Amino acid sequence: MQGYPICGIFIFVYFALKNFMMPFPDYLRQATAQAHAKLELKPLLKHLFNAEATRSDYTCLLQVMYGFYRDHERAIQHFLVNYPSPLNDSKRWKTPWLQQDLQALIGHLPELDPMSVQISTLAEFVGEVYVLEGSTLGGQHIAGFLRQQHPDWPIRFFTGYGALTRQYWQMFWEAVADQCPPDAWPHAAERACWVFNDLAQRLAAKSLSQNSNN
Repeated sequence: MQGYPICGIFIFVYFALKNFMMPFPDYLRQATAQAHAKLELKPLLKHLFNAEATRSDYTCLLQVMYGFYRDHERAIQHFLVNYPSPLNDSKRWKTPWLQQDLQALIGHLPELDPMSVQISTLAEFVGEVYVLEGSTLGGQHIAGFLRQQHPDWPIRFFTGYGALTRQYWQMFWEAVADQCPPDAWPHAAERACWVFNDLAQRLAAKSLSQNSNN
């Protein structure tokens, strides 16, 4: 029985070292996995892959995305005024992509109430950009699906960086490598989870409003 405490300490130290040595991308992916999974279950997003999805459904989804990206990218741009970063690149802003798609779909941009999003630390900045840049990876899958199922729908937003998506994703990690030391990783993960949850709540609210209008 006396060996059990020693074994327990060994296991604790092993997993502590394992987590410490874990690469930052793996850490963030694991720490945000639950929030990410909950987001993907939101009906407004899942319905996009339904054979019964309509152009109106698609427009509704992009309207939510437009408000979300507009608010969060404004916060990022405001933060970058005092913190220069290679990520401050106009090619990375996704709000114009959504504007382009919505103009093609309905001929105007929706009037949405802006939400106050603020970024105070580099860790929060990294958490924000992790979610927004990571979305371009899944966007490639969605864009491919929409090209086949709905070739007449505008997909500038989901197309993202196109063939350069993986390159831009790698450039993101290279840019934040020195900006977020290991002791700040939990703060970056907390912020990323909050961003995932913010989008999930916006999608849920839109779904609920749709149901109430039926």
